[in-house]
Amino acid sequence: MTITNAVMIMFLFGCIQVAQCGVGIRTVADLTQAMYPHLPDSDACVRLLHRNGSAGCSTPGNSAVEGNLWRLSDRDMEAGSGQHIPRGSVAVLSAAALEDFLASLSADAAWASHWAGALVLAHAPGTHLPSNPLPASGALRPGFEAEAPSHAWNPAGTGSVLRALPIPLFSLNASASERVAATLSRAPSTGAGPSPAARMDVRMTVPAGATSEACLAARTCLPLGGHTVWARVGPRGSRPAPVLVAAVQDEASLFHARGGAGAHAGASGLIATLAAARALGRRPPAAGRAPIVFAAFAGEAWGALGSRRLLYQAAAGDADALDPARPARLLEVGRVGCVPGALHVHGADRGTLGTLRAAAAAVPGLRLAEASVGGLPPGSAAHSYRRVHPDLPLAVLTDYDAAWPSDAGTPTDGLDRLDVRALAVAAELVARAAHAWASSGGGDGDDTPGLSVDADSLERDVAQLLACFGPQGLACPLAAAVLRGGAGPRAGPPSSYVGILRSLTKDSQASDPLVKGARERFLLGYLAYAAAGIRPEAEGYVPRGRPCSAASELQCPGGGVCVGAQTQDRSSECLNVTAKYVPAYPTALECRACDGQRAGGEGWHFTEAAATWEASFGWPEEDVWAESNWPTGTPSLSLLLRESAARERQVLLAGVGVALLCVAGVALLQKQARGWLPGAAGGDG
Repeated sequence: MTITNAVMIMFLFGCIQVAQCGVGIRTVADLTQAMYPHLPDSDACVRLLHRNGSAGCSTPGNSAVEGNLWRLSDRDMEAGSGQHIPRGSVAVLSAAALEDFLASLSADAAWASHWAGALVLAHAPGTHLPSNPLPASGALRPGFEAEAPSHAWNPAGTGSVLRALPIPLFSLNASASERVAATLSRAPSTGAGPSPAARMDVRMTVPAGATSEACLAARTCLPLGGHTVWARVGPRGSRPAPVLVAAVQDEASLFHARGGAGAHAGASGLIATLAAARALGRRPPAAGRAPIVFAAFAGEAWGALGSRRLLYQAAAGDADALDPARPARLLEVGRVGCVPGALHVHGADRGTLGTLRAAAAAVPGLRLAEASVGGLPPGSAAHSYRRVHPDLPLAVLTDYDAAWPSDAGTPTDGLDRLDVRALAVAAELVARAAHAWASSGGGDGDDTPGLSVDADSLERDVAQLLACFGPQGLACPLAAAVLRGGAGPRAGPPSSYVGILRSLTKDSQASDPLVKGARERFLLGYLAYAAAGIRPEAEGYVPRGRPCSAASELQCPGGGVCVGAQTQDRSSECLNVTAKYVPAYPTALECRACDGQRAGGEGWHFTEAAATWEASFGWPEEDVWAESNWPTGTPSLSLLLRESAARERQVLLAGVGVALLCVAGVALLQKQARGWLPGAAGGDG
């Protein structure tokens, strides 16, 4: 056998081995995922900027970090410990240990220098944490409340959400946690061989020490914001001031996708409000009675973005904001659904409380009580209304009395805690009270006839909504029916984080998916269908309204609203109801060139346009929160096996040797092939 033939056999044998070992690996991307599994369901803590600095997490410098995984133990957390921990390690810790870990990071610089990052494992179902990252006051910054808080609403709060943390943090879901745990269990106990490691990329496009004012001017960040959504139930036209039923869409949290979602965040009150809207849409107020407006405010936790902007735009004459800005009465639905049969009323006057008690008497198994402490819970849109309309009768409904649960806004604050029946009970109370107020023209409603409520249907509505806020997300059947498939099959669960506002549309009601998120479009569609008394998910439902889309030639006539996918396939329909978007972003900002005519030419700038209005009501200066304009693919997290430095040098040298052998082998093959070709060596000819 010649040397050339031996080389060819070796190449063939290598190809066979690769084929056998690489089952399912057909592309470079498959190979990369097998070697360095990316964990897309991990939830990053990211750095946010405000006028005076920053808070949150980022990768030091302008590159990703890598570190060997280190399972955090109680010994590692002891004072003065850490010398045994290799520098550059990535801590793997439980959700219960997170706040102690963050406190040590801030208090002990020497201890913190050992860590390159941290991974927080998923919690076991039913787990409760002793503390949470929100401030003890419950508000990110005091002063936005219309009245000074009477006590600490969040006594278990540590305030870590406001710290600038020196390392990246990721919260893992159950599947990612299992993968990390399995990787750690396969690690050699002797220290020989490859070590499990993580690669964490939370690079920012803004320099260290930047503020939101500086980065917005440099266009390296974007402001937090979104869109408040509202719809009116009742006949259209001129009539008494409406009854406003409100909820918040989102909350503040250390982890911005899943960490604040669930029972004790915006999802629970929002679900109850949406279910109440559908119950009342089937039995709307009669002509001449007060209409009922249902509103979902965006960005309340980040400086009352939704309510402050809506009230300002109404004062400036924006017709899209007038109805929810000037109600006869306000009922806000806060955190509900965790304590079956028990609800508390905050901040109510005597008449409002009386109507709620009368409505509660008609709900089987409900115990309604006035809160034992005065004032309104932090993060409520009701604070803005009390500031601007101090005589407005209002109340906030929650399932807690004087304090938030200890793990509010943490990874354990999940939808698995919500009780469908408890949410349906809250929705029924809201519907009955709102109906009573509307029937009395916005008055106390003491002598109005009661509302007939189908409790079983209400529970089904709640269960459907709950599915859309869970892991299935807006790929749920209800969202597919409301959006006519426009959310996409991989929409994922709605985030509890308000997110960034890239731009505005020239027509504020255009449902441009680049500006309005799937959650906002779903909320508008759901409330519009509810106001019309239509269940689009019902079997056999066929759109009956005029086909429409975002294109100007397919707009709805007479002020109607276009619901559905709003694409050129005309899978949407016009409804003869009133449902609106109102942008939610700081009143200190304006978006120039946000007319849809200059793609990429938009820019956010500071303005004093609202200064006079703000001064007249004593508004504090806004923080103007912003988030980095992230590079493509960040934040990201991957796992890998990392060899020791000596072993990596050996592998490098071996790789160079293999590459040289490959080059030599190819040269030999080419030379042999030329000898096989007819006439290559001159032939007989």
